[in-house]
Amino acid sequence: MFPEIFTDSKVDFAHFCVALDIYKSGRTNDYFSSGSFLFGSKETKDINMLFSAVQRCYGGDYIDFQAHISSKPIRSRLLGITDSKVMSQTLKDICDEYNAKYGMNRQIHDFYIKYLSDDSKAILNGSIAVPAHYYANFADDSDTSVKQRLDFLLKFRNKYDHSAQYHQLSPTGERYEHVQVIKGKEEYTFLVKLTFDELYEITRQAMASYWLNEYEASIADDRKAFVDRTVKKFKDENRRLNAERKGE
Repeated sequence: MFPEIFTDSKVDFAHFCVALDIYKSGRTNDYFSSGSFLFGSKETKDINMLFSAVQRCYGGDYIDFQAHISSKPIRSRLLGITDSKVMSQTLKDICDEYNAKYGMNRQIHDFYIKYLSDDSKAILNGSIAVPAHYYANFADDSDTSVKQRLDFLLKFRNKYDHSAQYHQLSPTGERYEHVQVIKGKEEYTFLVKLTFDELYEITRQAMASYWLNEYEASIADDRKAFVDRTVKKFKDENRRLNAERKGE
């Protein structure tokens, strides 16, 4: 799935896996899970699976908001508050903290803005036309434009996930699909020429960039030598076992 890592950059697969898990336990599992979900989304054209694959890159830690707000540390913060203004601000702070750590939108924005290439950003920005006046401010840079189009795709995903409403992306990319979005009391029409295959491919390329970056961070400083020794020991032992089996 990621020739950019293992062919173009010539990263040894065993070295990659060992380095990720030494850097942070469980990261190899995150790599396989995110990749399998991404590949599965291509087969089913499921935007929910695709965005879930992106979220899994960040480690898969998740607590639903009800469990978070009911947890002992949060209850301790709230129980002693009697002033309504302080309560309102504390609740806002708790929501902001939750979204910063577990919020899907934040993770999706962060991933695509950081890891999409300029060409991929151009594909995304050029394939979804945002109606005038939908946003208060005109997007005057590529990253803001990407964020706006991601917000549209996340609405797309939320309708599918939470209310069984399915709005198809462009089947062929040859013409724009008209997609109606309600904001307040107004209805706006987005023009969408993006195909799922295009969304999949720019996401796959971004994920390759993400995991290559994670690998390079995992072998920074003095860690590479330790990973080299660990991988060599593993491969030597594997060769020894294979030789024994052949001898049998």
